[in-house]
Amino acid sequence: MRLPLHFWKPYNAPPRRSPGPPPGNAAPPPCVSTWAAESLHFHPDPKQVQILDSPAHRLILLCTRQFGKSTVAAIKALHFALSNPNTLTLLAAPVERRAAEWILLTHTYLRLLNIKPKSDGIHPHSAVLPNGSRLVGLPGVVDNNRGYAAHLLIFEEAAIIPDELFQVLSGCLAATDGHLWLLSSAGADFGFFYHQWHNRKIPWTRHKITAPECPRISAEFLEHERLLIGEPAFRREFLCEFTTLGEKLLSRDLLLSAIDPSLNAWNQGKPLCR
Repeated sequence: MRLPLHFWKPYNAPPRRSPGPPPGNAAPPPCVSTWAAESLHFHPDPKQVQILDSPAHRLILLCTRQFGKSTVAAIKALHFALSNPNTLTLLAAPVERRAAEWILLTHTYLRLLNIKPKSDGIHPHSAVLPNGSRLVGLPGVVDNNRGYAAHLLIFEEAAIIPDELFQVLSGCLAATDGHLWLLSSAGADFGFFYHQWHNRKIPWTRHKITAPECPRISAEFLEHERLLIGEPAFRREFLCEFTTLGEKLLSRDLLLSAIDPSLNAWNQGKPLCR
């Protein structure tokens, strides 16, 4: 019996054999948030429901610290893998420890589904499902992360992942037309996450959740944290504002606001000297 494909965008892939559903109550229902509550005992808040149930092919989540982006990503990725046999899901993290923690989180949920977690025998941080799908956690090392063909690619803490890693890994979706998710708190006002958040030429589905919108973060904590870490860091970590790092006389946004695209260069853009 083939596991049902629910709301995910189809991708180009060779015909696959279906090994049947995994043991236990693991076949996901159409609504990811309902499946998470019924099968994984995870009861999402309203903002998390929006992310979990989004059918977006290209998704950016810009959120406060402690929103639960790793958990939401693990649940969505596991639902995708269970719904689509013989697929590869990659999670890229800034460091190996973060990738390992994410895979361990998926192992926790697999046990709740009565599926014994196991590695693929190739990657130290991986999970193989009974339907042949794999989830692999990758550290932020550019040279070691070529040669994949992924159906789902996730960048966690994307604001601090090197641009070179994004450029290398995004190509692994070429043959599959796979899904791409960028998840992060805000960072500096440069880098691929900053630019993609502001890139209106690509049809990203954008979700922004600040700390005051997260029911698990109290107003009292936020008041103390603002005093503890300072205003720029607080705005970046909890209010989803990209900020300038270091000391600069002029911010990037101020410089961009001074540009008038309707004006032509006085020398037609030619260099002033040869």
